Amino acid sequence: MLSSIEIENFKCISSRIRIDVAPLTLLFGANNAGKSTILQSLLYLLELLQRGHADVDCTELGGEHLDLCGFARIVYSHDLTRTLAIRVTFDTPLSLNCFGRDLAGFPFRNLDDEVESAWIEARVRWLDAPGGGAPFVSELLIGIPGAPDPIVRLWISQTPREGDPLHAAINLGHPLLTADAEAKAAFFEGMPVAEEGSELIDVAVSRGTRASLVPSLDEPLRLVVLDDREPPPAVSWATSLIEMLVLGTARQLVVALREAIHVGPLRAVPPRGFLSERSARVTRWADGLAAWDALLADRNGLVRRTNTWLQRLGAGCKLVVQQLFDPRASVEALSAEHGEATIRRLLLEVGPQTVLPCEVGAGISQIVPILVAALHGSRRGLVLLEQPELHVHPALQVALGDFFIEASRERQLIVETHSEHLLLRLLRRIRETTENDLPDGAPAFTHDRLSVLYVEAGDDGMQVRKLRVDPTGEFMDRWPKGFFEERAEEVF
Repeated sequence: MLSSIEIENFKCISSRIRIDVAPLTLLFGANNAGKSTILQSLLYLLELLQRGHADVDCTELGGEHLDLCGFARIVYSHDLTRTLAIRVTFDTPLSLNCFGRDLAGFPFRNLDDEVESAWIEARVRWLDAPGGGAPFVSELLIGIPGAPDPIVRLWISQTPREGDPLHAAINLGHPLLTADAEAKAAFFEGMPVAEEGSELIDVAVSRGTRASLVPSLDEPLRLVVLDDREPPPAVSWATSLIEMLVLGTARQLVVALREAIHVGPLRAVPPRGFLSERSARVTRWADGLAAWDALLADRNGLVRRTNTWLQRLGAGCKLVVQQLFDPRASVEALSAEHGEATIRRLLLEVGPQTVLPCEVGAGISQIVPILVAALHGSRRGLVLLEQPELHVHPALQVALGDFFIEASRERQLIVETHSEHLLLRLLRRIRETTENDLPDGAPAFTHDRLSVLYVEAGDDGMQVRKLRVDPTGEFMDRWPKGFFEERAEEVF
């Protein structure tokens, strides 16, 4: 689970901003204020860590529906002298020793247990290169919450070339790396120290054939001895330490981002001839069609769970999967009920009629992908949703608040929205939970599981304000510029 995002010089963001995220985070703000930019920064970070690719146009999760147009358009004000930075703080529930190294004699044996969360910051800048400049991940910082200084810093001093090593600095003075003096002395023995008397070890790390300084997350690290000396004994420990802190953390963040589901603001209506795909392609989540793929491929109750929520939301329809036999299939294939012998088609029951998804109102085509994304994603996974209220009746928007509460118990949701109705339901459930006055069947919800952020454009780029909510469901901070005051102005 993510706990915060920090962004600098990315699209409409200039000075560094911090976004505190909770199990359920709502992003509000005027049109074109930059709410979607926050979601896009996560998609860009995945490209940096997974592929080492900084000059990104189409991302893996956004596909053809999100074009970042390359670094020159991504960096704030298209100023190539600026350094773009993205930092994410996240939980690390898995072992940092991702390659199973032998840690016998390792001076920081408790490291794996002590690091329950970490932060990674990637910095990207434009560097001159033969034949023209290009953007590169020029610096990678890894640390832990509560400690401002990084434990490990990777950087390059010039344009990266294939096969050149990168620099790595281990901060043995970091409070996390506690060990007795004798163990530290053994670690330091023969290792190059950045400055006399300091605890900053400066070593070189092989990065193989990647042009980026982000090392491959699928291969063990290898420290490089830059002269003819015999490698000091501490090299193996230093390798293990850097590997655990860099690859052990980065792999977990990449998995969290790679398994994320991003549903964009405009969901496509399944066409009349829409049939099942073998699997829901990640690039089809952006326009919502992967949700219909997942429903057609369902074998684990996804259709049933989606129908339960369509009923609770008062959508007035029910999903039905129709089995069509392939006319070319053999009798043996049909009798054995092989999946290859059938084609599945999705229908909707609306009252006494059974219709195609393209034959119902636009609201259903917009809300179904929202429901499926939050029900289908991996447990503890990340779900990014844009404008879930689009074409949806106010009463359904209110009920959507209950759905998000229950979905956020198993998954983390970041929702870009304009819906006051949705927010009012969340505030009501917080108040009712505190007062022990929940209606039968209503989900409990507490203020610490909600983060409400207001995004606005400023003279120096986008700004984000966190609007605190107390246990009674009341805001502790005023909404900027009278947001949500339209109702009072119209009524009074």
